[in-house]
Amino acid sequence: MVSRANDNILSLLLTRHSDDLCVPECKTGSSDSGVRLLDLWVMKKSWTKPWTIVYEIKQSRSDFLHDTKWPEYIKYCTDFYFVAPPGIIQPEELPPHVGLLVTSKNHTRLYTKRKAVHRDVQIPDSIFRYILMWRVKITNRRDVGQTMQEYWQAWLAQRDEKKELGYNVAKKIGELVEERIHKVTMENDRLERENERLAEMKEIMNDLGYDKSFYSMYGMKDKLRARVKEIETGLPEDLITYLSNVIKNLELIREKFK
Repeated sequence: MVSRANDNILSLLLTRHSDDLCVPECKTGSSDSGVRLLDLWVMKKSWTKPWTIVYEIKQSRSDFLHDTKWPEYIKYCTDFYFVAPPGIIQPEELPPHVGLLVTSKNHTRLYTKRKAVHRDVQIPDSIFRYILMWRVKITNRRDVGQTMQEYWQAWLAQRDEKKELGYNVAKKIGELVEERIHKVTMENDRLERENERLAEMKEIMNDLGYDKSFYSMYGMKDKLRARVKEIETGLPEDLITYLSNVIKNLELIREKFK
């Protein structure tokens, strides 16, 4: 009978806070020896003014008088209320900051006998962690009408697909990296061979008598070609030109004698 009366009072409170976040039988933290069970924890939807309410339901006078735990509940809210049928609790029996709601005789309405004093307090994180981990249902991560079993089966399938996708992406990236490393290695080998050839050319030029200043001289290519031709024929280019002219003159003289 007491449980049913509690349910009636709880229903009235939930109707009273139909637009707020309500957690019946809310634990204050993990399930250890120090955890407390709140009949109803309410958080009003307000960003500018944090407002949390704890309601402690009492159905008998003895229950109220022998309850020594309720003062510990106050730190989990900004407003604390007792809720009881008429005649169970008198306002003057309560501390000044504690409020009191009284039901009608038929438990169909609630009346405020004393308004709780709103306190600006820091609510312990333990109660928020409990609500998030154990009382919040997953609604945005599964389709409407989808059972939890179907949700987790779909989640596992998506996890395997994402795992396979990640493996393929990693494999492709690895292949591209290996290909790039191969190209860079080949280019480095080519540049090393080119540097070796240039070093050999410099050494040959030095052997031919052309020091570093030669490379900056005007007409370097023409002088280099002349030097190479001189090496191939064994004669300087100007001597070859002179002999060619002599031969031409001798040819002319011979024609004249004829």
